[in-house]
Formats: sequence, structure tokens, C-alpha cells
Amino acid sequence: GTISLSGVGGIIGSSIQGNVIDTIRVNGGFGMVSSTVNTAGDTEVNVINVDGYGIRSCLIDGGSRVNQIIANGSGKRLDTLSYTSSVRLSEDNSFDPFFGTAPSGRTDLHLFLGTTESAPKRKGVSNQGVIADSQIVASEAAGTIAAWQIQSRDPFIRNPGFPNDGTPIPFTSNQFPMRISFGQTVDTIRTTSDIVGLSLNSGGLNLLQVGGAVDRASIGVSGRVNNISIGGTFRGTSLLQVTGPDGALVNMTTGGSVFGQVAVALGLGSVTVGGDFGSPSFLVTRNIDNVSITGDVLTGSRLRSKRTIGNLVIGGDVQAGATIQAKVISNQSIGGDVFGNIIITG
Repeated sequence: GTISLSGVGGIIGSSIQGNVIDTIRVNGGFGMVSSTVNTAGDTEVNVINVDGYGIRSCLIDGGSRVNQIIANGSGKRLDTLSYTSSVRLSEDNSFDPFFGTAPSGRTDLHLFLGTTESAPKRKGVSNQGVIADSQIVASEAAGTIAAWQIQSRDPFIRNPGFPNDGTPIPFTSNQFPMRISFGQTVDTIRTTSDIVGLSLNSGGLNLLQVGGAVDRASIGVSGRVNNISIGGTFRGTSLLQVTGPDGALVNMTTGGSVFGQVAVALGLGSVTVGGDFGSPSFLVTRNIDNVSITGDVLTGSRLRSKRTIGNLVIGGDVQAGATIQAKVISNQSIGGDVFGNIIITG
């Protein structure tokens, strides 16, 4: 079936179930918040396309497949007061007649976002077009998942009595707040801005396109990855693992630096780094055809192919304590000085 909403409303505190869910569209409203969408067995969720704050604290279980999940927006800060008063009852009421309970974060936008009538915009929270703290899963494949930003706002287990202290939730845990998991290939994951907190697991990945940085993310693919394009930095809190008998990475490009760890079971076609290279472990089991690093290879970094690096181009220095290793490096060009180690194992 199809659900289509327009105006100043949206979906909050709802449970949507069906054998096949064709389209959920929120046009001009606040988006979809604290809700579940479930199909069962060999079925699918076709399209979820929302405006407003995007998709926040939701469970989307597509059965076998999810075709399209879109949170539209440019990241601008939205005003909670611009949406229907029926999801702002905490301003005046201690009782919500629609849910039969006191207003809560599952029923009230102010309580969910941490805004108030006098302060209806919250920096870093009220942004348009966000997919946050949600589970998007299916047993088979996914088409496109797109947003201005993907984020996990609080990926920690908080200690009672110490709200500012916490233990990080492992990326491998089903409790990690922002999780995308598919048994087969994901075609496209795209953000205009950053990824800040994500556990991604799939049996293949065609395109991961991130306009900004990748921070606090684990990208685990047990199959072929065609293209990873990151406009900013791949931060040291992040990890890319390409595993399995088809675990090759065709292309990885960053506009900024690389500090996160990378492991590729088979070969890597091309890696292009627009800034410095500072990964403590960048390991490719087979060949790397092309390596291009605009900046320096930093102290403590390690780039290794267990076989051949075809072309190695470094614009800056190889700093002391940095290591580049392969059985063979066919061609190399280094614009700066070499103080570190370039090891040919033969």
C-alpha cells in the first residue's frame, strides 16, 4: 500500500506493517520519527521518501529488499514551531489525547529533539535531511539510501549517575544506534555532508558517496566494492573491511586525508588521497594498481600490498616512521623527501 502525507505533519510514534509496502511519502512535513516499518518474509519496502528532519530513531525492516530510502534536505536548521501543534503538546499540556499518555520523545517533537517553544531550533540537532539512529535492514538487497547526513548521535552505553561518561557500543552489536545491514548488495549510499556514526554490513557495495568526512564508521562488505568516494577525510575512528572470496575494491578516493584502517581481501584498483596518508594499517592482500597521495605519508602510517604496487605517486614526504611495503613497486614518484621505509620484499 501507499501512505502519502503533505503539509505540516509527518509520522511519529507509528507502527506500519504490511506484506508489501509500496510508498511512504512525507511531503513538506517533519519527516518520520520514532516509528517502525515492517514487512515479513520474501517481501519488500519499495520507497520511503521524506522531507523535514528526515528519518530518526526508526526501524525499517524490508523483509527481503529495500529499494529506496531518501531523506531530502540541505542541512538547514528547521524550526519546530513550523509543524503541527498536535506534535508539540508539551508546550501546554501534560496529556496527549492522541496517544492517551503524557507527551514523550515518541510522540512529541520538542521532547524528541530537545527543543522548546522559546528555543525551537537546536544546533546540530534540528538539521534538515538526516538519517539518524535508525536500523535499516533486509535479508537480501538495497537500492539507494540517501540523505544530507547519516549519523549516530550517541553511540555509547551511559554509566548511571555519570551522563557524560560512557562505553562505546561496538560496531558489531545490534545495539549500535545507526545500522544498515543487508545480506546481498547495496547499490548506493549517498550523503551530501558527513557520515558521523554508522555500522554498515552488506554482501556487496556498488557506490558509497560521501560529500564530507567519514567519522566513527565501520564499513564491512563481504564481497566486491566498486567505488568509495569521500569528499573529506576518512578519520581514524573509522574502518573499512572488504572480505570474502569476491572481496576486491575497485576504487577509493578521498578529497581529504586517510587515517582510518583499511583491509582488502583481494586486490585494489586505485586509491587516491587528496590530503595526507596516516592510516596505521592499510593492507591489501593482492595487487594495488595505483596509489596517489597528494600530501605526506605520515609517521606511524603503514601501506602494504602483499604482492605488487603498480604505480606509487606521493606529492610530499615519506616521514620518519612511515612504511610502504610490497613485493614489487613497478613505478614510483615521490615529490618530497624519504625519511621513512619503502620496503621491497621481492
